[in-house]
Amino acid sequence: MRTQVGIVGAGPAGLMLSRLLHLQGIESIVIENRSRDYIENRIRAGLIEHWAADLLRDVGVGDRMQREGMLHWGINVGINGDLHRIDFKALVNKRVTIYGQQPAGNELSIIDIASGTVKRTISLGQYTRPHGVVFIPGDETRVVVTSESTGNVVIVDIEGGTVEAAIPTVAQGSHMAAITADGKRVFTSNVTSGSVSEIDLAERKFVRAIPVAPKVEGIAVTPDGSLVFAGSNTDGTVSIIDTGTGTIVGTLKGFKLPYRLAISADGRTAIVCDPEGGAISAIDVATRAVAWKLDGLGSPRGVSIAPDAKTAFVTLADDPSVGLVDMTTHTLVRTIPVGASPDGVGYGPTP
Repeated sequence: MRTQVGIVGAGPAGLMLSRLLHLQGIESIVIENRSRDYIENRIRAGLIEHWAADLLRDVGVGDRMQREGMLHWGINVGINGDLHRIDFKALVNKRVTIYGQQPAGNELSIIDIASGTVKRTISLGQYTRPHGVVFIPGDETRVVVTSESTGNVVIVDIEGGTVEAAIPTVAQGSHMAAITADGKRVFTSNVTSGSVSEIDLAERKFVRAIPVAPKVEGIAVTPDGSLVFAGSNTDGTVSIIDTGTGTIVGTLKGFKLPYRLAISADGRTAIVCDPEGGAISAIDVATRAVAWKLDGLGSPRGVSIAPDAKTAFVTLADDPSVGLVDMTTHTLVRTIPVGASPDGVGYGPTP
C-alpha cells in the first residue's frame, strides 16, 4: 500500500489531520494499534476550546457537536472555600464546548420509594438526553420530560411504560420544565437558544418561543400560569415573563448564577438558588422584587417548596446536604447529610 502521508495514532489530532489533508486532496493513512470499536467508543477531548470547535464545524464534522454540545462561557475556581468566576465572555468573548461524545441516554427509571427499588426502566427511543421531568398535576401516571438533544417535550405514561407524544419546543437545548397547576401548559428553559418555550399540553402543540437572555436554565411558573421566572446563567439575571403578552415585564439583577428556581403553591414567593453567590433569594411575586435573602449557604443548587409554603428544601452541594429553610424566619434550621454534590431535590408525602 502506498500513500502520500502516514499518520500514527487515531486520536483527535491524528483524525483531524487526516481530515484536513483529505480536504486539500492529499491522501493519508492513519495507523492505530487499537480496534475501531475502541477508538469510536473511547471518550476524548470532552472539553473543546473555541478555536477547535470552530475548526470541527468548518471542516464538516461538527454537526453532532453543535446539536448536542453545551456552551460554557466561563469556569469557577475554588480557592479556600470561595468560588471565583472566570468569565470567558467578558474577558476574551470566547467559550468552550462540553461534548462528552458518548451516545446520549434515552431512559427514565421509575423508582418505588417505599421499597427503594427500580420499578421499571422506560426507553424514550429517539428522544435522547432527557433532563427536566415533571409530573402532570392530578395524574401520577404521566410525566413530561425534556429531550435536550432533540428539542422536544415528551409525554410519558410511566405505568404503561410508553411514550404518548412528543411536542417540539422549536428551540435548542431545552433543559428544565415548569408546569402550571392545572397541567395544561408547560414551559421549557432553552439553554442554547436563550429562550423559553410554551407548550399547550391539552392540545399537544407548540405555542411560541420567547427570547429571554443567554443560557437560560432555571425556570418556574406561577400556579395560574400568568408569570414565568427564568434565570440567565450568563447575565446573572432573573427575567419575569407575562405569559398573556409573551413579554418580559421585569428583570432582577444582582445574582451570580440563578441556577434553579421554584414558586410556592400559593403563588406568592419565588425562590432563586445562587450556588456561586452562596445564597438563596426570595422574590415577592406580587411586587416582583427580592423580599429577603439568606447568605452563607454551601453552594445551594436545587430547591423544592413544601405545599404550605413554610419550608424550602435546598440542596447544598458543598456541605453536602439538604438544608431546610424556614420561610417565615428566613433561617436555615436543619441540614440532612446526603451523597456528594447534590443537585435536584423533590418533596412529597410519606409513601
